[in-house]
Amino acid sequence: MNATVQLVSNPESTSPNLTLFQQASEELVAIPETVKKLRLRRGFTLESASAQIGKQKGWASKIENGNLALKGEDLERYAEILEVPVKLMTIDLPAVNAEGMMFRKYRTPMKTVSRLESEASVRLHVINRLLEISNQPGAPRFEQIAANTKEQIVEAAAQTRTRWGIPADTPIGNLAGHLEHDGILLSFLPIEIEKVTGVTYWHDELTPPLMMLTRQTIDSTKRFTMAHEFAHLVLDKHSAQLESPKDVEARADLFAGELLAPYEVVKEQFLALKTGDVDGLINLSHYWGLHPKSFVTRASLHGDISKDQASSWYKRLGGITKRRIENEIPAYPVVFKALGQITDFLETYHWNMASVLSEVYVRRNDFEQVVGVDNKLSQGAGRASMRLAVG
Repeated sequence: MNATVQLVSNPESTSPNLTLFQQASEELVAIPETVKKLRLRRGFTLESASAQIGKQKGWASKIENGNLALKGEDLERYAEILEVPVKLMTIDLPAVNAEGMMFRKYRTPMKTVSRLESEASVRLHVINRLLEISNQPGAPRFEQIAANTKEQIVEAAAQTRTRWGIPADTPIGNLAGHLEHDGILLSFLPIEIEKVTGVTYWHDELTPPLMMLTRQTIDSTKRFTMAHEFAHLVLDKHSAQLESPKDVEARADLFAGELLAPYEVVKEQFLALKTGDVDGLINLSHYWGLHPKSFVTRASLHGDISKDQASSWYKRLGGITKRRIENEIPAYPVVFKALGQITDFLETYHWNMASVLSEVYVRRNDFEQVVGVDNKLSQGAGRASMRLAVG
């Protein structure tokens, strides 16, 4: 990247400069919609939020409805309860559109959905600020495709492999790297959010989509989840609008399977195994980086094995074998790098953790939830430095 570097003022370098925010807080007024998002992100109801700050039951509702201005000491106290700098409560946060979220809303509690949406809004704000101050491009680089038949979905997956330069008979080793190269940013979900394997949010087509995955699955499952979420980004906009949420998810599953392991290639490899040959199936799954059950499920859906054969496979893949699969060293470990590389880029221009936090308006633990801790800013967080602007 060709960058013009100019010297700017040296920030405080010890911790996020919350004091400056507090000194200016009397001049700041919170934005009602932002307050609502930050409350939902912490899991507070309107009543519990009012009680936390020692106010009457309807206080938080009046704030979020715009009937009462949140400023001064109340703003400072509420920011502390919500564990954010005051400044974050006074800016607009991005609206988010969840790819494939229709099905998740169908089967996921609305409290969890609201928590996910508010978390994504804060994370997209952090990401957009990082891209802005580092002068990095934000628009994604993948093509959105109309695919309305099984054959078209299979072809869409094949086109993606071709664009990535990966032959049909070759596993996709670094799936996360290819997605990040396509302009998709990857992060892990907060650990307290359960029963959601992955979700993708996209603010607009000039900014990168954010894909968030749970840490609580093995890497082969994470890979399928990433491919499934990618399918929503590639297919959902221009393909036919399906009435059934399950059909939307089935379309994404088909694309994901074909992307990771084209069925016409793996079909013969799987069918060559004797039913119940667990060692052979685990070796096959290890080679392709897919969970063993995915081969059984796909063969069953294609009608290449009977229901009894599928049932026998599933039974053998339970119990001790399941624990063996979970303890396998992954052939293709899932590692996210793009967000950490952006922060490393800033560190080369002598930004430190304190100066970055003062620009993104979040606390360090929230920042590291987004970008991870395997980056130079986190590793050198206590070091004083002079900040340079990237232009």
